[in-house]
Parts: sequence; C-alpha cells; structure tokens
Amino acid sequence: GSEFGQIDSVDMPRPGNGERDFSISYGLADDKGLKFKHLDAFNLCLNRTESVLRWLSAQTHTVLVTDEERKVLAYARGGCVFAFNFHPAEAAQAYEIPVPAAAELAAELTVALDTEQPRFGCASGSAGCSASRSKDTLVV
Repeated sequence: GSEFGQIDSVDMPRPGNGERDFSISYGLADDKGLKFKHLDAFNLCLNRTESVLRWLSAQTHTVLVTDEERKVLAYARGGCVFAFNFHPAEAAQAYEIPVPAAAELAAELTVALDTEQPRFGCASGSAGCSASRSKDTLVV
C-alpha cells in the first residue's frame, strides 16, 4: 500500500515508467464496503490533533522503546508520546515504557488518539487505551 491508503504503491512519473501519469482513488474512503473509511477517519483525527498539540513543530524526538520481540515502538516528540503496537495478533496491554528526564513530558498524560476505537476500524471489543505515569515510567 501507500501513504495515500491505496492498495498498490503510487508510481510517480519517471523515465523508468515512460513518465506515465498516476491517479489516486480518493473515492475509496466513500465505499462503505471497504476499510479505507477508517484510514480516512484516522487521518482526519490525526491532523486535527496535531493542529492542537503541535508536535511537528518540535525539532527533536526521543526514542523510548524499540521492542523487537513484542513489536512495540514508542517515542516522545513535542510533549507527546507515540506508542505503536505492530504485533499482528497480540495486544500490548499494561505495557511499561521507561521515560527519561530528557523527554520533557507533562506529569499527567491523556490519550488523544487510540486506534483500538471502533471509529478507526477496531472490532476486537477492546476497552481502549489509557495511560498512567509514575516519575520514570509510562504505562499504556
């Protein structure tokens, strides 16, 4: 797939493909039989959340976790924590993330986006995500 939510990758015009034009089927998000609507909803919410929290304006990020075995990646940027579970079958519930002092995070954190919500296509019946923080550990 691609960053546009397309099934096939986008092949930009270049000499190798004869400068062939490409098209992006933006209408896929409107097809209720496909799950592109969930990607479209998440993209909308992500952009709205960034406009409020402004993490992209931060110049640096801090990697908090790279767990190959559990397939978890977490980092902090602009006062926000991003925790990703890439495992195809296991949830990362009550996952502890060490938080170094250099991460510059607020003492109290709130979950702004949770991909386990039904509006983003989750059908697992998960209770969703929560976050709690001690001095040097975040539990998501």
